[in-house]
Amino acid sequence: MRALLAPMLLLSATLAHAQEGRPLVLLSGPAEADPLVARLHEELVAMGLRVEVVPPRTGEDAFARLATERRAAALARVEEDSRRVWIRVGDDPPERVTGGDRDTVALAAAEVLRGRLVDVADVAEPEPAATASGRALPDVALRADVGVRWSPGGVPLHLALELGAEWWVWGPVYVEAVTALGLPGVTDVGARTQAPFWAGTLGAGVGLSVLPRDLRVGLQASVGAGGLGVVYEDENKQRSVWAALPYAHVGTRYRLADAMCLRLDASAAAALPEPTLKLTASERVRFGHPLVSLSVGVDVAF
Repeated sequence: MRALLAPMLLLSATLAHAQEGRPLVLLSGPAEADPLVARLHEELVAMGLRVEVVPPRTGEDAFARLATERRAAALARVEEDSRRVWIRVGDDPPERVTGGDRDTVALAAAEVLRGRLVDVADVAEPEPAATASGRALPDVALRADVGVRWSPGGVPLHLALELGAEWWVWGPVYVEAVTALGLPGVTDVGARTQAPFWAGTLGAGVGLSVLPRDLRVGLQASVGAGGLGVVYEDENKQRSVWAALPYAHVGTRYRLADAMCLRLDASAAAALPEPTLKLTASERVRFGHPLVSLSVGVDVAF
């Protein structure tokens, strides 16, 4: 059960992090060390906004693309004379803040941004995460993996086919259904016996995307429970063993296209009670406590 503890703690920590939800403001200026950029940055951070300073003299088109990629709530640009601030929130027309010394302009611009962002937050509905092309991310994904499974106790490392479905129910949270089928065949089970051996699992759980879903590289974790079934032959008789199977899963992905990702998945489970395979009158092996798997595959979203 210790193998389940770390992913559960990770889920708890990232759930708390996901609640921050502070608006992001992209800030640019004529130079990296521009004093008005620095002063405005201080004011915005003090108001509880997230601020990212982009390279100086970023063109308008590049600025807009960057805002889409970062999912920024607002843009602010200190103009060349360092006395005016150009501001744009969402799709609203831009406005300029001018007048007074540096501190006055910075404070006025920060107040305008805060007021505009509050107005937007009051009326805007949350938008689904989008891919780099701007398309909304699908809510359902199917995955297929091929990997290896290992469990101490006498059953050797063997291949398995894993299938899964993910349904994104809210923001970074999803529910999943997973199954894994050991590739059938004659397997060296135990010290001396070769026996036909097959093992399959079926489960369901809840997970969290640790990184934002719209990034090209993703990381997610889940916990759940299901069942384990083992079928084997004992002196020419077919027998089966069944057990409950709580599990924890961690997966990383690389987005190849809007609807397809390359995946690397790892999971750990513990069969309860631990299955014992009685091969002969004198030979017994154990399987499933723990059960560890590592696999690679793809997922397709729709």
